[in-house]
Amino acid sequence: MREERPLQKGLDRIAGDRHAVERERLHEEERRSGPGGCGSGLPGLAWAEQVPGGWRLRNLFEPHAEREARRQAEWRAERLEAFAAEPAPAAPPVVFFGSSTIERFPLADLFPGVSVLNRGVAFEPLGLLQERLAVAVPQRIAGVVLYAGSIDHRFEDARAEDLGAGLEALVAALRSRHGEIPIAVLGLLGERDLAPAELLRLTQANDALEAAAARLGASCSFVPTLGAPLTDAAGRLAPDLSTDALHLNEAGYRALSARLLAHGGALAQRLTPGEPK
Repeated sequence: MREERPLQKGLDRIAGDRHAVERERLHEEERRSGPGGCGSGLPGLAWAEQVPGGWRLRNLFEPHAEREARRQAEWRAERLEAFAAEPAPAAPPVVFFGSSTIERFPLADLFPGVSVLNRGVAFEPLGLLQERLAVAVPQRIAGVVLYAGSIDHRFEDARAEDLGAGLEALVAALRSRHGEIPIAVLGLLGERDLAPAELLRLTQANDALEAAAARLGASCSFVPTLGAPLTDAAGRLAPDLSTDALHLNEAGYRALSARLLAHGGALAQRLTPGEPK
């Protein structure tokens, strides 16, 4: 019961942010057109949810970047609402927490008989991941698998040292709520078409994440993701283990799970039925 109030508060705030962007855009159109102008007409209808085909009108007035940001905010809100509706696990779960690589993870198939919880939301950088910890992660958990920093690295050109600092801040926030739980940090995955310069950046990013995990103590393990079978020597994601340029397919997730069990330290024990916890 104690978790319902922060959860609902977080959902309300995220939903409010989502609609605030739309309201501000509409108001700007009205200011440009003046009283009685088109700002109170077609653009207004575009954001009226009760108007059939409103989404088509929105595409006429909404720049691509803003449209993608709105869609991401809506998807994030939907995911958080789905998390809130899930029944509480019977046993403290291992929480998989991160962006789209986590969201797509077929946990029930790969870890049968283990209490696991998927808390992935696509396209979330480190800051947003930390922001939703209290909203999306239950209080009683057995450990956490993190995939964090890929959005910052690929789309925000984050420096390697900033990724390491962001990971440390995220783990500190986790420990402030859950204590010294076992944590496994997955290295950032390669891409199907990775230029040599990008391989250097990716290697530096993973080195920074590994160093940060080491600073966080024995309960935090780093799981390397570069190298066979997931990637070739140039960091390119194996085509037969991926569904697109960035994401794994079922076979790829089996390979990643094997890496996790081999390198996940204390956390890996929580993912093996019958192992001492």
